[in-house]
Amino acid sequence: MTRDEALKIVAEAREDGVVPDLRDANLRGADLRGANLRGANLRWAHLRGTGVIRVYSRYEATCYLDGRLAYGCETHHIDEWSSLLDDLCEKHEPDHAAEYRAEIEAIIALCRVATTRIECAALARKEEE
Repeated sequence: MTRDEALKIVAEAREDGVVPDLRDANLRGADLRGANLRGANLRWAHLRGTGVIRVYSRYEATCYLDGRLAYGCETHHIDEWSSLLDDLCEKHEPDHAAEYRAEIEAIIALCRVATTRIECAALARKEEE
């Protein structure tokens, strides 16, 4: 799926009030800042250069530009994960809660660093304009 085809799908989905399915979309280099991707299925989409980060570990993790982190079946804002972490670890991996917590904390740290880098790059571009 090309970038133009993906954009058309998103536009049509919004008109119909449904969640766009962008599986297998080639979004490489697409500027997704400000895009409302809430609920969009980005599994297997080519995201290089978009600012969306995907990590594969015990579960798939996706960090979005709006600060959401989806990890496995849970999606929360990065700032909320810390307060939810103990309960989520006990709920999903009670026998391996410490390992699970360390893995999620590492992903949160990666997302925070990458999000800050993207925000700095956006500010630099604005200053150049």
